[in-house]
Amino acid sequence: GEDIVRQPSDSRFLSPSCDILTVKYETKNKETVTEQFKHKKLHACPFCGGKARLIPLSSYGSPCVKVQCEHCRSCTVIAVTGQDMITKKFHDWLDVLSDVIKRWNTRTHTA
Repeated sequence: GEDIVRQPSDSRFLSPSCDILTVKYETKNKETVTEQFKHKKLHACPFCGGKARLIPLSSYGSPCVKVQCEHCRSCTVIAVTGQDMITKKFHDWLDVLSDVIKRWNTRTHTA
């Protein structure tokens, strides 16, 4: 979505309402790739009010990401890049980042 943008390594013009996630992963061709993504700031944890952060992971060699509270450890589901086995749609980094940020930022605030 338009909330996530591939960011060149020079991020001097970053908006105060945005953050940068740097992701380093290995391709199927064994090349190491580093990408930066500008994204909307994450809301505070709806359960404890703590600071949330994006956590890049790997699942069976596929890059994936989740949002997790640094205090109480509440988190979103893990969004995985690659082809969806049911819909056959391909999900890249922009898709999965947009998905987890939207899931986190639209949770009901109970804190």
